[in-house]
Amino acid sequence: MTDKPLSQYEQDLRIDPNALDIEFLEQPMKFFKYAELLARANREFDRLEQRLEVVIARTDSIIRLKYIEKKPPESAIANEVILNKDVIQAKEDLANQKEEVSLLSAAVRAFDQRKGSIEGETKLLSLSYFAAPKEPRNIGNEYEKRNQQTKETARERIAESVSRRVK
Repeated sequence: MTDKPLSQYEQDLRIDPNALDIEFLEQPMKFFKYAELLARANREFDRLEQRLEVVIARTDSIIRLKYIEKKPPESAIANEVILNKDVIQAKEDLANQKEEVSLLSAAVRAFDQRKGSIEGETKLLSLSYFAAPKEPRNIGNEYEKRNQQTKETARERIAESVSRRVK
């Protein structure tokens, strides 16, 4: 696996809304960095997959040479191959690399989404979405009103349901 902790991915994905111009300019290089890491991880995955095939083939040959005098069932040979420590290690290495490829694939997709987020924030900024409101809002009061309305609606529905059951 790469030596980048997950927090590094998260840090690279963050968008500073106060520096959208810089974020926009840095986006292609950040995307490319992770796309390149993904390509290298895929190449390593392919190499480890080939290595596993070689380890399995060598192990199979060694086991068959052990039994040159008597021929054991194919299932016994297959079981010995599966239990071989080199085969187990090669499979573990391949599984770790598969995890790395999955993480980097997710990172590349996230950077593609990051581009859309930067574009969306830029559009909102150009539409003065983040400008100070013309009329001051009391979000706390608005939130409380909405909660109260939700509670009243729930009470009405419960009362209605109970009255239907009574009839």
